[in-house]
Parts: sequence; C-alpha cells; structure tokens
Amino acid sequence: MAKRFLVIHTCGSLGKSALAGVLLMPRLGEGDLLSVETTNLDAAQFGQKVKRFDPEHFTHYVSSLTAAPGNTVTDVGASCFLVFLNGLMQTGALQMFDYVIVPTDRTQRAQTETVTTIHTLLDAGLDVDRVRILLNKATRPTQVNPIQMQFHYLFALADADPRLKVDPECFLENQPLFSTMVSLRKSWAELMADTTDYQAQLAATEGRLDAARLEIVNKITVQMMARAASRVFDRVYERLNIGPIVVPTKATEPSGVA
Repeated sequence: MAKRFLVIHTCGSLGKSALAGVLLMPRLGEGDLLSVETTNLDAAQFGQKVKRFDPEHFTHYVSSLTAAPGNTVTDVGASCFLVFLNGLMQTGALQMFDYVIVPTDRTQRAQTETVTTIHTLLDAGLDVDRVRILLNKATRPTQVNPIQMQFHYLFALADADPRLKVDPECFLENQPLFSTMVSLRKSWAELMADTTDYQAQLAATEGRLDAARLEIVNKITVQMMARAASRVFDRVYERLNIGPIVVPTKATEPSGVA
C-alpha cells in the first residue's frame, strides 16, 4: 500500500530537501516528490524529479497528492509553512500523511523550533505516533560529545513533554556528498548506477600527471563517498522506522514543474 510522507519545519537551511530527495525517495521505490516552495531551491538541485506547487494553490497540491498512485514525499519550504499548514487544517489533509519527518540540527533555534513545529502539527490534529525527528548535521558522537550533548536543548525539551520521542540513534552526520552532487549535477540514482572500475582506469595512467588522471582520481573519490553515504542513509532510514527499503526499478527523470 502506498504511503505519504511529509518533511516539514518552521526553520530553513536544515537539509529538508536533501533528506527528501536523497535519503527518502531512493528508498521508497517508485513515487512522486512534491515540492511546496516559492523562493528557495528544492530537491531538484540533487537531480531528483520534483513536482512543484505554490502553497497559495493548495487545492492543486492536495489533488495531486490524492491522485498519486504510489508513495509520495512532500517537501515543504520553511517560508511556506504557515500557508501550507492553513491549507492542511482547512481541508483535513494532515490526516493523509502516514509519517511526518521533522529534521533539526545542532543550533539552539532549530531545536527549540522543532518542538514548536511538532506542537503546531499536534494542535492541528496530527497523531503523535506519526512524527519522526531526524537529528541532522551531527558530528560523529564520542564519549565526551554524544548525540544527547549535541542536541541537548531538544532532549531537555523532550524530557519535559513525554509526547516527544527522540531517538539518539536517528542522526545523520554532515554529508559533503550533498554539495558534491550539486556541483557535479549528479543525481543519487546516477551515482548508484555508476559501477565503473575507476581503479583500473587509474592503473592504466600510472606515471602520468595530467588532467585525465586527476579526473579519474576525483571520480574514485566521489564513488567512495557515495558508497559510504549509501550505508549511512540506509541506517538512518531504518532508524526512522517508516517501513522497509524498496529499491526503485526505473531511473530518476529530470526535474519538472507541476
């Protein structure tokens, strides 16, 4: 049965579009990524096909959500939060989502606004069991700097509100691969489909110090980064507890506008 996911937060620059387009969509099989955004970049920057909507035309969006035959991920820009929420409340569409993913980062503002975002959604009628918090842009946890310390504002607020469930294992470290994907104009599907043996190509250029050899070295680096990131994304997806990973059977198409 198809599922509907919502990625939302009142703050910007938390990596919502990267999470929607690179972590979630590739693990849901075929589906649609719906972008509610008017001013900022969305998941199209990561080579993901998106259908864009203006929150002022909410009925157009909710009609597309309803008609979508497979899984959907809705990525809402922070500047659209209030208008989008108003549309959800007026139509009752909030109940259509199986899971709502609320990402946060290590800043105090993001963590406190995470609680505000969740409380706003709960007040609008969302079932708390559908909420998932993703601790984004973390640093590698150590004994002296565990995840609970990095996100201590959020954990303190959660201690005061038993409705808020924060999984310290549901974290994602800073991912340089995201900016690399944008600069290379490569999608996640393209990175995963690249099984070229660049090591063999590198060996064939032994003794050369030209641009071609440097390009091969760069491709090896990107390939290694993508494979390492894939394992990390799989782990985070599983910690979200939103269903099994489904491998898509068709390639991602270029982005478009709905």
